[in-house]
Amino acid sequence: MDPRQKAWIEDIYRRRVQAVYRFCRSLVGREGLAEDLTQETFMRLITSQPNFANPAHEQAWLFLTARRLCYDYLKQAENQNQSLDSEDQAWQEPPAPQAPLQAGFNDLLDLLPAAQRPVVYLYYAAGYKAEEIGRILGRKPATVRQQLKRARDRLALALEGPQERASRHG
Repeated sequence: MDPRQKAWIEDIYRRRVQAVYRFCRSLVGREGLAEDLTQETFMRLITSQPNFANPAHEQAWLFLTARRLCYDYLKQAENQNQSLDSEDQAWQEPPAPQAPLQAGFNDLLDLLPAAQRPVVYLYYAAGYKAEEIGRILGRKPATVRQQLKRARDRLALALEGPQERASRHG
């Protein structure tokens, strides 16, 4: 690989690795697995070296590639009747150190059903609109908007305190 290509890939990696990792984690729910799928996403970047029209195209390509890899893994795990939460491992992976805000966002994502996590991540963390999220995830924009609404409703219920619940029901 020539020095320009290497610098190009290192630049993309530096700018995008955390976003791709968080996206993968929102899809698969496990840190170690998300790290592996993130690494594979960047390996695909190295091997294919696509030409990007602009930074948005670059980010969308990475998310689409990561989505395909995550879905392929999930489908394979389902086909092999493997549980993502299996206790077959002899060790538990330690939690990765995170900034407090990021840790809170991941905790919120964990409260959502698997189908809603990537939608919420792409909308709030990556700044995509419903139409763009639909293209990335292969869903209709109306479905994306409905999933966002349901996710917001679910999170609002999870975050409201006992007094708010009592006054609403009472």
